[in-house]
Amino acid sequence: MSRTAKIISIVGALIFFAALIAVLVVFRVVTPRPPKVSSSVNNTASASKVQEARMVSQKADEVVAGAPGVRCGDLKTAHATDQCMWNVAMAKDDAGLCATMSDETLRTRCRGQIETQTAIAAHDASLCISIQDAASRQTCLRNTIDVKTTAAFCERLTGDDKATCADSRTLFAVHPGSDPAVCTSVVDEELQAACMGIARHAPSPAVKSK
Repeated sequence: MSRTAKIISIVGALIFFAALIAVLVVFRVVTPRPPKVSSSVNNTASASKVQEARMVSQKADEVVAGAPGVRCGDLKTAHATDQCMWNVAMAKDDAGLCATMSDETLRTRCRGQIETQTAIAAHDASLCISIQDAASRQTCLRNTIDVKTTAAFCERLTGDDKATCADSRTLFAVHPGSDPAVCTSVVDEELQAACMGIARHAPSPAVKSK
């Protein structure tokens, strides 16, 4: 091949690659791509919830403060109204206000939480028995049962409540230096671990009087 032919061949190859690159560039420009999901779409829902929470909190504060003509029912949604009444009921420590909620689950939880606070303040485990919300009742029992609670009281209970009562009595009865085997009767794993930790802790040496 002559030198001229080689030059012509090289130039032709360069023209071909240039054309190919141009086609690829054009294709990249005109080929439609899936639209990017704007972060504002997700942020809108989040911002809406934050705004509602602020409105609920503000409305509840106004109701608690006794602002004339202000009530939780002024809010736009039933959910917001229920949340507002929850805040008011907790602030006033009034379980009766929970009855105004439209959501049955929230009504039960609201009343249970306030009744739990009342029982804990009075340190009276007997007040826990009538609490309808199971989670609140368990919290109530765990925070009111102590070494003075009798086995007869625990026997009055059923299911998880009875087990929690017995577990709590054992936990309060154990002390550093106790036989860890006592803790094996504790059903709740967390309470059993706490019981074992107390029992295995060496008792403090007695201080000799001078």
